[in-house]
Amino acid sequence: MALNITQLTTDSNSKLSPQIQIVGSIIYYVWVQWDGSNNQVWFATSDLDGSNFVSVKLTTSSKSKDTPQLSVVGSIIYYVWPETDATGYFFSYKRFRW
Repeated sequence: MALNITQLTTDSNSKLSPQIQIVGSIIYYVWVQWDGSNNQVWFATSDLDGSNFVSVKLTTSSKSKDTPQLSVVGSIIYYVWPETDATGYFFSYKRFRW
């Protein structure tokens, strides 16, 4: 049985810590991506076959993010991730209606 791989992103920035949740016929994704200064949180959705992939940058702050998690409840997506800067370590949260 051949494994079919679908490449979803095409830019050369580093991407780490991907997570997915499948609800019905939609895949919800979250990951961190290097922006040249810090890791930022991105999310995306697609159909089950990877088509109709749409991504959105969720964060832009100067804190570096890592290992985001997501949970989908109805049309609301909840995200949490640790982040750090020179002053310490923090947890951040975002609620996003899709």
